[in-house]
Amino acid sequence: MASESAHSSSSETTVSFHSCCGKGPELENDDVGENEPAAPTMGGWTSTYPLLTERTFVGKEHGPSYEVNYESAKEPEWWFGQFWSQKTTKTIVAQTNLYHSQWVVRQTESGKSVGRKFENLTEKEFRSFLGVLICLGLNGVTCPTKAWSSSAVFHHSYISSQMSLTRFRQILRFIHLADNTKDDQRDSLYKLRPLLNAFRIQCEKSWNLPEKISVDEIDVGFQGVHRFKERITYKKAGDGFLVYALCDPNGYLFSFIVKFDSMWKKDWFGLSKTFSVVVELVKRIPNEDKWHHV
Repeated sequence: MASESAHSSSSETTVSFHSCCGKGPELENDDVGENEPAAPTMGGWTSTYPLLTERTFVGKEHGPSYEVNYESAKEPEWWFGQFWSQKTTKTIVAQTNLYHSQWVVRQTESGKSVGRKFENLTEKEFRSFLGVLICLGLNGVTCPTKAWSSSAVFHHSYISSQMSLTRFRQILRFIHLADNTKDDQRDSLYKLRPLLNAFRIQCEKSWNLPEKISVDEIDVGFQGVHRFKERITYKKAGDGFLVYALCDPNGYLFSFIVKFDSMWKKDWFGLSKTFSVVVELVKRIPNEDKWHHV
């Protein structure tokens, strides 16, 4: 189990959620107070929990889990590199080129045109493409193609200098993260899984959590059409996708679960879906951490 326990202190009474691994949740004799009932010994999470007195939090110093080179850290690219690995870039480049070659075979076999020639994507070009996407987002551009417009009102010289509009559209058309021929129909996030897993792992290993942590929702706004898109009227981002997140008080995203992810357990030992979300996220806290307050 990722964490021995986590606290929920929404009132003066603190309830401790005891996690288990295999034989069931247990406390060492020294950990049980005089007036406290023993922890349940049945396997899994129970629906009732013993009331415990306050415990002293045990964990590493809050902040980055690695030594920060503050000279290099002045550059945004350095921070970006802490969460986006070279391996992720290589995977996307390889899968994009693979998908294009598979597409050409299908087009040729069906007697259809393959259109304009597609040069294999390189890591350097992909980084430029990624920079263009970030720049478009920072500038709030709702129609990306306008950045290449001849109109002075919409033209963006930095973006248009990185690549042509034709090439941008080509990469956007064929970009892939996983091999379609190996699609796992049980996994609703198969095509995004390599990127999501890599990013989540980097988030989890790059930060030491403080005593108090929180579980909340993140709304990823999306105006297109998708079968998992939700109608969301109570958040600023509007309609889109919901993500359950484990964060620290300063807003650092430690771990997350996409709501429509079919691969996480939504009914931990008969618990409600909401409770199961908390359990799944708390499991990911390092083993040496104890007595967090959720």
